[in-house]
Amino acid sequence: METTQEMMETTTHETDNREMTAQETAGQPAEAVTEEATEQAGEAPAPEVSEISEAPAQEVGGASAQEVSEAPAQEAGGASAQEVSEAPAPEAAEGAEAPAEQEAAESSNDSPEESVDEKKAAEKAAIREDIAREKLAREKRAILREAREALRADEYDPDAIAAILDRFDKAGDAGEMAEAELARQREEIVQRNEAKKNRIAERAGNAEKKRGLIAIAKELADSEDWKGTSAKFKTLMEDWRKAGNAGEEGDSLWEEFNAARQAFFARQRAHYDELDSRNAERRQEKEKLIAAAKEAAEDSTDWKKTHEKLEEIFASWKQVGSAGRDDERLWRDFQNVRNAFYERRTAARNEQEQIFKVRREDKEALVAQAERFVSTRDYSPKAMERMREMGGDWKDIGFCGRKQENELWERFHTAQDTYWKGRRAASEQRHEEWAEKTRGAIERRTDRVARLKDNIDNLKERAETAGEEKKAQIAGWIEENEEQIKTLEAEIARMTAELEK
Repeated sequence: METTQEMMETTTHETDNREMTAQETAGQPAEAVTEEATEQAGEAPAPEVSEISEAPAQEVGGASAQEVSEAPAQEAGGASAQEVSEAPAPEAAEGAEAPAEQEAAESSNDSPEESVDEKKAAEKAAIREDIAREKLAREKRAILREAREALRADEYDPDAIAAILDRFDKAGDAGEMAEAELARQREEIVQRNEAKKNRIAERAGNAEKKRGLIAIAKELADSEDWKGTSAKFKTLMEDWRKAGNAGEEGDSLWEEFNAARQAFFARQRAHYDELDSRNAERRQEKEKLIAAAKEAAEDSTDWKKTHEKLEEIFASWKQVGSAGRDDERLWRDFQNVRNAFYERRTAARNEQEQIFKVRREDKEALVAQAERFVSTRDYSPKAMERMREMGGDWKDIGFCGRKQENELWERFHTAQDTYWKGRRAASEQRHEEWAEKTRGAIERRTDRVARLKDNIDNLKERAETAGEEKKAQIAGWIEENEEQIKTLEAEIARMTAELEK
């Protein structure tokens, strides 16, 4: 007898063989399995039934009726493919999953014949499962064909296709290899359905856009802004082309849109015909004004009067209005006349401005010199003489322009006035300072005279007690002190006389 470990290895090997066989036969038509009898769970074994039609003999040979009936039969019992795939595994597979101790115990009671029967039953169950999955794959392919036909139908309904795909999703698992191809086909249908739905939605959106453009075109049809509205219609036409295909409504929408366009352009043509006639009259009027401007401006140097005349003609020009296509040429001729006059006037003014510029520079130099004398308080005779001369120089320079003349004169007058006021104040201050210094000098000299007189008295007292030689020396000193007193008293008298003036 085989050991439990050997039985488990045998079962694993046979399971691998069944999986390889299922992968090799996936996607290929399978033959139907017929059984003469089935039995309910727990019933006694039934008599043997016929073998599976056209199945390999080595896969089903020797299986009992009980082994065949223990796996649910989809065709005999009416169960779905999903139910078949979820049926309980054969006893041999269950035995492989049982604990090792229980299997070892049972192996001592099983006979070799019973082990072979279990293997055959498992093989039959695997074949029935493969057949059920292939049938389910055919059913799911039929569902996908139904979805494709719904995509091509005249009355396209995306919700109906979604419902068909929902049935496909609920149909169950047809095996790994079949499901891979079915999933690819399903995804293709989903993408086609989404693309068609988007295409229909896009065309509906395009039609809605075009209806919006039609509404705008109808509003513009009565406009009298000819140039602006023409540009808007051009933009509308570009937007119409960009809006894209509107489906079945396209032709009728275009007719409605184009009718609004043509209504505006017909009115525009009538308007321009009227303008051509009116522009001819205006052209003649403007040509007369050009001739009048030439007569007034040519060779004139009366700048003010001629300017006023040209402004009068220009006002008449603006009242005439546009002369259409010729208006630019007429305006250019009129402007040439005016510009020639104003260029000559500008040249004359520039020449005068150069003269004024030189005069301004000369007067600015006078102002700067006067302001410098003020800031430095230079009241020397030379400075005062120069300040007196500046007034004559100012007049000799001449006029330098109204605005600049007034500004420079204000500065010059202020500098002159400030300078002479400062000079008077400085003179008074210097006199006061001199008087104060003179009084100080008189006081110092008076003190010196008093000290010299005291010194003379002291020398006379010393002479009374001194010898003849010393007396002669003292007499010399007294004489020197008396000379100094005379000099100091003379200076005091002079300074006092000056203060009293």
